[in-house]
Amino acid sequence: MTEAELRKKLLLNTISNYLRVVVRLGLGLLMFRMLYPNPGATGIHGGLSEEQFGFWALLWSIFGYGLLMDFGFGIAAQKKVAELSHHKNWEELSRVLSTIIYFYCLSGLVIVIATLLSSHWLIGFVKLASGEHREYFRQVLVIFLCFIGVSFPTGIAIEILYGQQRIALANNLGVIANIVNFALIAFGLRLGWGLKEILVCAMMTAVVPSVIGGWMGLRSLPGVKILPRYFSWKMVRETMRFSLFAYVGLVTQIVMAQTDRLVLSVFVSVAVVTIYQAGAKVADIFTGFTAQMPETVSPAAAHLAAKGDKAALQRLLADGTRFNVMLGTPLYIMCACFMEGLLHLLTKGQAISGEVFWVGQVLLLWSYSLIITHSISKKVFMMCGHEKRLTVLSVTEALINLGLSITLVLCFRNVVSVAVGSLIPSLIIGWCYLWPWAAKDAGVKGWQLAGHVLFRNWRAGLPLLAFGLACRVIPVLDFRDNVPLFVAEGALACLIAVGGVWKWALTDEEREKIGGKFGKITGRFLRRKAA
Repeated sequence: MTEAELRKKLLLNTISNYLRVVVRLGLGLLMFRMLYPNPGATGIHGGLSEEQFGFWALLWSIFGYGLLMDFGFGIAAQKKVAELSHHKNWEELSRVLSTIIYFYCLSGLVIVIATLLSSHWLIGFVKLASGEHREYFRQVLVIFLCFIGVSFPTGIAIEILYGQQRIALANNLGVIANIVNFALIAFGLRLGWGLKEILVCAMMTAVVPSVIGGWMGLRSLPGVKILPRYFSWKMVRETMRFSLFAYVGLVTQIVMAQTDRLVLSVFVSVAVVTIYQAGAKVADIFTGFTAQMPETVSPAAAHLAAKGDKAALQRLLADGTRFNVMLGTPLYIMCACFMEGLLHLLTKGQAISGEVFWVGQVLLLWSYSLIITHSISKKVFMMCGHEKRLTVLSVTEALINLGLSITLVLCFRNVVSVAVGSLIPSLIIGWCYLWPWAAKDAGVKGWQLAGHVLFRNWRAGLPLLAFGLACRVIPVLDFRDNVPLFVAEGALACLIAVGGVWKWALTDEEREKIGGKFGKITGRFLRRKAA
């Protein structure tokens, strides 16, 4: 595959990612509103109770910890599929994938057994408002963790498709699953479903697409066979030479992304997780939308590394970061300026306190900094032989994150302090270590990389920033309580953002290429209509 073909594939996969994320975030917003506690309402408008909703949020943060049983084999599988498919070494790929899949089966069995033996002990760590619902929540926990164990081997499906750069196929399956999941849960809430039924529905609609995707991915690898005789502990050790570093990186991501909720539930109460979850939702949406390009960069970087094309890797690192920041900057400005309205929309007006607002702002700033300094660079570094140094930085950041979060929450006993504990370490590691490293690998100075990545994008965001600030300081433009007008104001902000990006963020050559593409599409459409 040439660099031009790879760039085209990268573009198509990224577009597919964004189409999926639009569906997922749109349905996620509606789902959040449906499930968020609304005292006094019934049916689909009542949502879950505050304690159930907090437990729901806690479970999905625990889901991230279930990935620890992956031991880094997922990213190793993605890397091996990309490399060995390029060299058409099907025998070696058969041994790698068979070993990983059967190792996942063993890991899943361990999860199930450990859950059944320790559920009474685990539920004791969660501070519930009263003990009368303890058994119910324990049963929900058992169902959740056992389902993770049973479905654990299916997780390899996405890695195989990503390694083949068939990300669009994975996205199509994901979109169908999201739509079915939303429809079933909405229907279930009308029937009076509780947390247990909703959880089973969500897990089922998550695992079926993985099974289908795995079957389709393996079918397109000629000569690859998944057989027990290919399983080898020697292959486990060989794969772990890379996967161990990927595993440590995964652990650090989980610590930084999920531990805040666990810290709050242990040191304060599970009920306050609802406050954190409400504030974090805007940052989660932002992260979900800006994480799509980095997801497509990993297999592309592995492919270029296998070819030994250093110049193309440098361009991938610099341009990938620039385009991700080009998308993230206007989105950050809109989320920051319209935070109150977004929170009102997400929580049906139930959570607009100052604490929720500042949790949202701190976590949003954290997420924006991560897309500049972490997102693209860490994907490229991991696939290009820098995993050891990257692991040291990731572990350092995660330990500071965890220690600072616990310290601050014990000192101040509020939710905002936990968010601040996540922000500070990422700013230090990102700007003092990862940014200079990325500049060096891209073959430029730090200020030159900033000029390429940041300055044009920040200039393009100034008109949007002016509009957003005007909407905040002029009371007549505050439409947080009026959903149609708020959506209309958001649409206007999007148009201003697009205009700024087109005028100042894109180069003349890029505008010409995009204009040419639209011209061809328009011309093709007009010719078909005329025919």
